Amino acid sequence: MPTIDGEIIIQHDIENTDVSVSCFTSVSESDQCLHLKIYLLSLGANVKEEVTDDLQTDLDDIMNGIGTLLENNQLDTEEMRSALYSVCTLIMKSKQDNLSGYISKLCSIFEQNGKSDNASIRLEILNTLTLYELTTNAERKELYVTSLKLAKQNKLYDLVMTNIQEVSNQLDAWDIKQDERIIIYRLIRDMFVETQRNDEAATVMLELLRSYDDSNLAESNEDAKTCVVDALKNPESYLFDHLLALKPITNLRGDWLYDLLKIFINGDLNSYVAFHEKNKELLQSIGLSHEENLRKMRLLTLITHIEKAGDVAYFSDLATALSLEEDDLEQYIIDAITCKLISAKIDEKERKVNVNWVKSRTFGKAELKQVSDRLQKWKNNLQLIRQNLSAIS
Repeated sequence: MPTIDGEIIIQHDIENTDVSVSCFTSVSESDQCLHLKIYLLSLGANVKEEVTDDLQTDLDDIMNGIGTLLENNQLDTEEMRSALYSVCTLIMKSKQDNLSGYISKLCSIFEQNGKSDNASIRLEILNTLTLYELTTNAERKELYVTSLKLAKQNKLYDLVMTNIQEVSNQLDAWDIKQDERIIIYRLIRDMFVETQRNDEAATVMLELLRSYDDSNLAESNEDAKTCVVDALKNPESYLFDHLLALKPITNLRGDWLYDLLKIFINGDLNSYVAFHEKNKELLQSIGLSHEENLRKMRLLTLITHIEKAGDVAYFSDLATALSLEEDDLEQYIIDAITCKLISAKIDEKERKVNVNWVKSRTFGKAELKQVSDRLQKWKNNLQLIRQNLSAIS
C-alpha cells in the first residue's frame, strides 16, 4: 500500500540550468512544491516560481502545469514518472488537510493532455492512486473509468483490469451503484469489440443488462439493442434463448429487433427470409449481413430438423428445409459438427446423418422431456448390458 512517507521531488540546479529528478524522504511541502514549480517552469509551464506556504494555492498552480509536462516530447520517461509521483504525494498531503477535488482534476488533465508515448505512465499513476488508503471509493471509481478511457484511446488494453468477474468484485468492494457500473461495463464492452474479442464482449453485455432493475428499466433499450445486435453479428454465436431471461431484452417486445431475435431463437429459414423481405433497410442500418444471417439461419434450421428427426436424418428432408441442393447440404452438416451444434456421422452411401446428440436452440418443457426420454433410453440400454453380462458370467 503506498504511503506518503517518502516523497519524490524535482531537484533544480540553477547554476547549470539543469533540471533533474531525485528522490528524497521527509521533504517539507513547501520545498517539494518549490522544486516541482521550478521544474515545470523549465518545461515552459505557466506556473509561478515562488511558493506561498499554502498547499491549496501551490497545488492548484502545479496542477495547471501538468498539461505542459505531458505534452513534452523530449522528456525522459523516468523523469516524467518521478514528477508525476511527486504530484501524487502532494495530492495525498492535500487530503490529509481535508482538501478535495485534486484526483478528479488529475483525471481530467490525463484525459485531455498527453502523448501516446506517455499513456502507460498515466495509467500507472492512476492505478497507483487507487491504492492509497486516503483515496475514497468514489475517487477509485473515477480513476478506473479514466484508466479505461485512456487504455481504449491508446490501445493499451492489457494495462487495465477487464476480466468481468474481477471487475464486478472490485466494484462491489468500492460499493459502486448500478448506474455507474453500467457506464463502466459499456467502456469494457467497447474495448472487447475493438479487439474482436466477441465472446468476452457478450459476457460483459450480459452483466451490463443485469445491472438494470425496475427503477431504470426504461433506460435500458439502447443497451438491450446493442446486446442483440452484438449477439447476432457474432459469427460464433448460434444460441440466443438465454437472452430472454434478461428484463431489458423482454422490454423490447414490440420492436422489430425483438422479432428478429425471436426468429433466431426458434424460427426457421423461411421465417427469416420473409422478415428480410419486409425489413431490408432496417437490417442494413444496424450492419447485419444478410449472407451471414442466411448461413446462420440455415445452420439453426438444420439442427432443429435433425433434433426432430431423432437418431437419423435424411439428406432429402434436410435439403428441402434449408432450400439447398443435396450436393450443397454436406458442408452445412460439417459446419454444424465443427461448431459443436451436433454430434453426428455422415452416411453418404445411404444419404443420411446418424445423430448422437443435438444442441437445443431453446430449453423448455418439450426439451426437458426429450432429455428425460434420452436418459431413460440410456438407462434401459445400461440395464440390458448388465443383464447380458450377468448371463455370460
